[in-house]
Amino acid sequence: MLPTASSEFIVPPLFDHAVVFIWAVSGAIVGVRKGFDIMGVAVVAVVSAVGAGLLRDGFFLQRTPPILTDGAYLPVILAATFAVVVAQCGFGLLPPQDLTDRLIGVIDALGTPAYAVIGMQLALAGHLPLPGVLLVGFVTAPAAACCATCWCATCRHCSRRVAMPPPWCCSPAACSSAWSPRPTSRTSRPR
Repeated sequence: MLPTASSEFIVPPLFDHAVVFIWAVSGAIVGVRKGFDIMGVAVVAVVSAVGAGLLRDGFFLQRTPPILTDGAYLPVILAATFAVVVAQCGFGLLPPQDLTDRLIGVIDALGTPAYAVIGMQLALAGHLPLPGVLLVGFVTAPAAACCATCWCATCRHCSRRVAMPPPWCCSPAACSSAWSPRPTSRTSRPR
């Protein structure tokens, strides 16, 4: 029996905003660790928080992304950015690199399935067939983890420089695999 409209699962807005906040914190941490100024950190936070949603909504679901219609998204992202920048620059409260990398790993572990669930729920609401729903979930989840990595050209999990990483390079399990960048000596110059 198919679910009726009244029994459909709807993502609560508070949950959606919490996921956006978590991803924005993750992106802001990456931006701070890269040494970006406040605007650079904010851009990386925005790309991390809503980049996959923009891809999902604009490309797959062909609908207006919520960041353009819901006035709460941008303040949530900016609050996450401000919190991370103040914690690091104002008080030096961000944990050391290895703990920060673990924090980003936890954020990815929690946020990636959340993006998959939200994407698949929106695809179901858009009346896509089951293969389309699965495709949206499978593409949205790794795209969420990949947004800051591609923007900063740095692996989120081990902070090593990468050149155009494939999507699977962004998982904690794969960052030390054969796809990881080759170590460079300190005397080598970037090309």
